[in-house]
Amino acid sequence: MDKLDIQEKVWGGIFGGIAIIAAIAEMFFNGIDAAAVAGTIKDVFGTLIVIVLFITFIRQIPKKAKDFKGIFKAEMEKNIAKYSPLIAIDSDIEGRYKIASRLDAIYDNNPGAYHAFFDFDYETKIEFYISKTVFYGRGGSDDEFDELQGRIVSDVSRKIEKNFGEIVSECSKSDKGIKITFKNSLSSNEDAVKAAEIVDNVMLLLIAEYKKK
Repeated sequence: MDKLDIQEKVWGGIFGGIAIIAAIAEMFFNGIDAAAVAGTIKDVFGTLIVIVLFITFIRQIPKKAKDFKGIFKAEMEKNIAKYSPLIAIDSDIEGRYKIASRLDAIYDNNPGAYHAFFDFDYETKIEFYISKTVFYGRGGSDDEFDELQGRIVSDVSRKIEKNFGEIVSECSKSDKGIKITFKNSLSSNEDAVKAAEIVDNVMLLLIAEYKKK
């Protein structure tokens, strides 16, 4: 629905309310008799239809997320759609998102099982999991994976610190994979958007590494 259409409905509802008041006032000014009452009722009910449509329209307008967590989740929905079916939200663990067990599922739409992708405390850190299964399935040696993981940590650290240095204090290897720590506790709408952009950047780098292996 475009901006002009929204404006038309809003003004229609406002003018409808004014019309009801005017119809009742006219009845009193012209004198109260059966004909006046009947005419007013007809006018009021006709205008009420417009008011009901206006209220229905207002209720159908999607509510925009205003809190940090809500905005982050809304931005992550865009990432989920962009990389479908690679990313999914984990409804069982707050702040966790999942990644498909096969990164080439982005081409054949067959994600298989899902593994933990990252945990976000919504304040100070995001920790990404680097899963051997996601890159090698049940194959691949530990040495191969260690080398791959080292490249991923290096590439992610370099890109995140370059693009998000104003909010990121450290990007380092962890037991799970990569931990990104923020300089200050995130709270603003802009912070929420940037946090989702970090996820987007990491996802792109993982896909690039998967293609190179």
